[in-house]
Amino acid sequence: VSTQSTWVCRGIRVRIINSNYDHGKCYMKKGVIVDVFSPENISVHMVGGMIVDQLKELDLETVIPSVGGSVKFVSGPHKGLFGRILNKKSSSSEADVQSSDDGSVIRTSYDHIAEFESVQNEFEF
Repeated sequence: VSTQSTWVCRGIRVRIINSNYDHGKCYMKKGVIVDVFSPENISVHMVGGMIVDQLKELDLETVIPSVGGSVKFVSGPHKGLFGRILNKKSSSSEADVQSSDDGSVIRTSYDHIAEFESVQNEFEF
């Protein structure tokens, strides 16, 4: 089991980029991570309601929301902070994010952020 820090965490929107997973049925489809058992065992609630299990970190990539969207810093010096996108620079793959912590504006690489949605476990009553 790897103890290396990972970017995957509950509540972030991801896209499946492994074209071989489930015979390609989920390729380039989006969902929200609902459980991270390890970097080799991740569960994603897909758009449409299906739960996909046994995904690996390498099967996934983060999704960057539109301007105004909520994000979580998943890596880098601000890892763990939340904010919202003020603007995006596609040419340099950077965004300006207003921190929900103190209101400061942080310019960051797309690699450090992911769209964030709260995770509600619909199986709990």
